[in-house]
Amino acid sequence: MDIQTDHSRLLQVLANLMSNAMKFTFTGGVKVVLSIDPTDSRALRISVEDTGIGIKPKDQKKLFSSFEKLALSRRDATINAQGLGLGLMISYSIVQKLGPKKEEENKILVQSVVDQGSKFYFSVLDHSQVSAPESSGLGDHIETRG
Repeated sequence: MDIQTDHSRLLQVLANLMSNAMKFTFTGGVKVVLSIDPTDSRALRISVEDTGIGIKPKDQKKLFSSFEKLALSRRDATINAQGLGLGLMISYSIVQKLGPKKEEENKILVQSVVDQGSKFYFSVLDHSQVSAPESSGLGDHIETRG
């Protein structure tokens, strides 16, 4: 599959999600999974999954807000000391522009269980499948084999 999208922005989102996953994973690992979006065959579904500390349900609602950093246990507090809490908010904004639906419907979704890990996933539209791609740096190709 050959997906035409904004290559640099997609890499920015992936770098942020992978960095967060690695920062909060002490045992197990982190993986990136690529698949066709089950709701739109013109889109690629990308997920970053980890076996890290997980996120409480009440905290999941705050993840994509500006300057929001999660309150961690004393054991984990030093992990989240760096950064401003803007990475996920910026990534969310990018995904809104790259996704297959109306901008307000494109989201980074989260599934997480405390002490078991998290999965962040989103979809990216193949802009070669739409009639008039926007001029926002679109044109780079992401190739996946599947």
